[in-house]
Amino acid sequence: MLEQEKKIKELEVELVSKVSAESSLRKTIEDTQKSNAEKEKLSQNKINEIQSKCDDSDKKIKGLQTQLESKTKEAFTFQEKVSKLEAAQKDSIDKNIHLKEMQSLKEKHEKEVKAKNEKAEAEINRLKADTEDLAKQLYNGKQTVLRLQSEIREFNDELTDSKSNEEKLKSNIAHLRSTCVNIAEYDKKIEELKTKKLPFYLAMDEIRDGSARDRLGSNTVVEVTKLAYSSGCLNLFSTFEPFEKPFKFKLSNEKPYFKIQINDELEIKSDADKGLSDTLSFIHSCNLTKLDYGRTCINYTDFIKLVSSHTITSFIGGNVVREINGKIKVFVGIAEILKELPNIETCEIHFSSSPDCQKLDELPIFSNLQKFSLHLSNRSMFNIEAFAEFIKKHQNVKFS
Repeated sequence: MLEQEKKIKELEVELVSKVSAESSLRKTIEDTQKSNAEKEKLSQNKINEIQSKCDDSDKKIKGLQTQLESKTKEAFTFQEKVSKLEAAQKDSIDKNIHLKEMQSLKEKHEKEVKAKNEKAEAEINRLKADTEDLAKQLYNGKQTVLRLQSEIREFNDELTDSKSNEEKLKSNIAHLRSTCVNIAEYDKKIEELKTKKLPFYLAMDEIRDGSARDRLGSNTVVEVTKLAYSSGCLNLFSTFEPFEKPFKFKLSNEKPYFKIQINDELEIKSDADKGLSDTLSFIHSCNLTKLDYGRTCINYTDFIKLVSSHTITSFIGGNVVREINGKIKVFVGIAEILKELPNIETCEIHFSSSPDCQKLDELPIFSNLQKFSLHLSNRSMFNIEAFAEFIKKHQNVKFS
C-alpha cells in the first residue's frame, strides 16, 4: 500500500514535470511562431519595397528610352535642317546678285512714288483751300439769307402792328366821337393826379434803427411781416424769428399819421371792437397767410380787405357783419366766409348767434383743409343737417 502511494506520488511528480515541460515547449512554439510571423511580415515589406524600386527603375528606364528616341529624332531633324541651310546658303549666293538688282529697282520706284505723292499732296492742299473758300462763301450766303428773312419778318410784324394800331386808332376815334368826351374834365383829372402824392414805402429795419423815423408821415407805408395788437399797442415785426424784439407803437386818440402793409400775419388780441377798429385804421394793404382777430365782430368790407389776397392758410375770427343802408346789420353765413378762404388749412370761427349754413353744399372741396373748429354761443337755430353735408365732403378733416 505504501509502495503504491509512493508510486502514485512519483507519477504525479513526473506528470507535473511533463506538464511543465509541455507548457514551456508550447510557449517556445508560440514565441517561435510570432517571431516567424514578424520575420515574414518584414520580409514581405522588404519585398514590396524592392518591387516598388524595381517599378520606379522600369519607369525611369522607359522615360530615358523615350528621351533617347526623342533626342535621336531631334538629331535627325537637325541634320536635315543643316543640309537644307547648306543648300539655301548655296542658293542665296546666286540670289544675292538678283537681290541687289531688285533693291536698285525698288529705290528707283520709291523715288518716283515720292515725287508723285508730293505732287498729289500739293494738289490736295490746293483743293482744301478752294473748299474752305467755298465753305466761307456758303456760310456768308446763309447768314445773308437769314438776315434778309429776319428783316422780312420784322417788316411783316411792323406792317401787322401798323394795321392793328390803325384799327385801334379808328376804334378810339369812333369811341371818343360816340361818347363826346369832355376834354376839359380829362385835363382837370390829369392836374389832380399830378398834385396827388404817391405813397412812400419804408422797411421795418429803417424804422428800427431810427434812420427813417423822421420820414413817417401820412403818405408813408411801413412794410412788416407781422402785425400784432395787444393792450392798446401795435407790435411791428420784420421777421418770424422767435426772439425778435418788436417795434412798439402806442395808439392814441389821434388819427394815424402813417400806414402799414402786412406781408404775412395779423394778430389782434382783444375782445373789444375798438382794438380791431384802431388796428384797421393803420392798414394800407395786406397779403396774409395767417389772420387772427379773435372773437371780435368785423365789418364785411374790412373782412374783404384783409382776405382779398386769397392766400390765408390759418384763420381765427368772429362774426362778419354786412351793413344795409348804413343801419341794418346782417350776419354773413359760413359759406360766404369760407368762399374767401380757398387755401385754408386750419379754421376757427366764433359765432355769437346761430350761423347761416345755406349754400355750404355749393362750395368746392377745400383740398388743403386739415382742422375746422366751430364755436356757437346759440345753437337753437343751427342747421346741423346742412353742416353735416359739409363734413361728409371733408372726411379727412378734424372737426370740433
